[in-house]
Amino acid sequence: MANRYRDKNIFIRVTEIEKEVIKRKSIAAGYKTINSYAHNMLLNGIIIKVDLKEILKLNTEINKIGTNINQIAYKANSSNRVTTDDIINLQLLLRDVQNIQSEMIKKLTDR
Repeated sequence: MANRYRDKNIFIRVTEIEKEVIKRKSIAAGYKTINSYAHNMLLNGIIIKVDLKEILKLNTEINKIGTNINQIAYKANSSNRVTTDDIINLQLLLRDVQNIQSEMIKKLTDR
């Protein structure tokens, strides 16, 4: 691509505010011109689309786990004892949270 001749145009219209935002972003990214910034972003930029349904599902699962942890904490505080089963349950709940987080990270990074 060293000796390429760019003979095709792409035009877009932006507002004055949008132009200033693009200009600031191009300067912050170290580009000398908006054209070089736009060219690079159009060819190499990425778009991150987050599925909010998945995030809401994750949030619901974590809330359920938090409720279970609170129930164990309430039991421990009211009886002043924590059983081995309680500790095992907490460890399992923590592992569930870690698994859910790992799944979400994998889904978000596999795009």
